[in-house]
Amino acid sequence: MTMLLLTVVLTLFFGISHQTQVELCKNSPPQPYSCPSFTSIQDPKLASNFNISKFIGKSPYYELALHDCTQPKSCGCMRSYKYPSSNPYAFNDNFTLVSPWTEPSSIMSSTPKIYENDLVFNLTSHKGVFEGFWPATVDTIYPDTVVAVSDDNNSEYNWVIEFQCVENEDHLAKFIGVNFYSRSNLGTAADINYEEMLQKSHELGIDFYWNSTSDGLRRVDHTGCFYE
Repeated sequence: MTMLLLTVVLTLFFGISHQTQVELCKNSPPQPYSCPSFTSIQDPKLASNFNISKFIGKSPYYELALHDCTQPKSCGCMRSYKYPSSNPYAFNDNFTLVSPWTEPSSIMSSTPKIYENDLVFNLTSHKGVFEGFWPATVDTIYPDTVVAVSDDNNSEYNWVIEFQCVENEDHLAKFIGVNFYSRSNLGTAADINYEEMLQKSHELGIDFYWNSTSDGLRRVDHTGCFYE
């Protein structure tokens, strides 16, 4: 999810001002480089082998790790449920999280609650590259690249890595988001998925984008989580 998108989400659902959103990202100033092209970060195999049906699947994804300054550390239990749209050239994504979860928050309710928002992603001419839209900001496009997927023969991908990047007016990367999504949220299967995503990130070089900042990559523990 991009910084502007989460600004809208947090403002509408959490009552957080834009200034607070800036505060959440104060340790992530513009980087001394532009956003990478999707071809430079995406597994080359996806150009021909990406399967949108396996990507959407029937089971939800659970966020096992992230590099995203717009998701406060007090949030947890992130889940992404992707499902077909009435538009054959798009899909929907119901993203939910619980807050507060891992630590008390002075800007959110003290009682853990589920917050959700529905996104729409249009397919593009490039496989695994989408244009995201949020109803409250109809004129804004949120780019999203599927960097890698699990290498298996299942009816749906066991895991996927998504990458977002937004530039400022000087064409420098002001926000970078990386999401490790897994069909399993706990146990051995989740641990294996996480390790495979971590290894694939290193192979493709996208670990640079969190290793070059103080925020790093944050692991999400889904123990005790609730989603509905």
